[in-house]
Amino acid sequence: MEIQGLSPLSSFLVSMTWLAVRITVIVLTPFILEYNCDNDLKLFLQIIFYSNIFMVFLQICYLITKSCFKKKSLDVPKLIQVSYFILDYIFYGLFRFVIFILGVIWIIESEHCDDMILYYSIALCIGYFGVCWSVCWIGCVSMFVLCWDAQTS
Repeated sequence: MEIQGLSPLSSFLVSMTWLAVRITVIVLTPFILEYNCDNDLKLFLQIIFYSNIFMVFLQICYLITKSCFKKKSLDVPKLIQVSYFILDYIFYGLFRFVIFILGVIWIIESEHCDDMILYYSIALCIGYFGVCWSVCWIGCVSMFVLCWDAQTS
């Protein structure tokens, strides 16, 4: 919504497209994955790597566009801006949360494949805490409980 230099309609369409891509990733990712002992860690790390590359690319595009058209201003209604930013933050947080959930699925599905699964789960929790600290506490506690239960049963 802050893509300065574009018309209000173009800026709105670009922003909503970005939001739609995030929603699509959230909805489709769990359905397209197939976990097995040969590729589970590689697949999970690829998801994290490429999703972060994609997000960084979008941020760079946003910053370049903003700096190129810095002197122009837009008259976008405040309600549209506020609505977009609320949805954007919700789905950005959900995008990170889906990566965390995929990690939980990976750990559950991979328990019989690897003896180091407890250490992977701790690393996942620490990594998730570093990326998305605001909603991490519930996820970390539930993750530790899940991993402890998986190791003791």
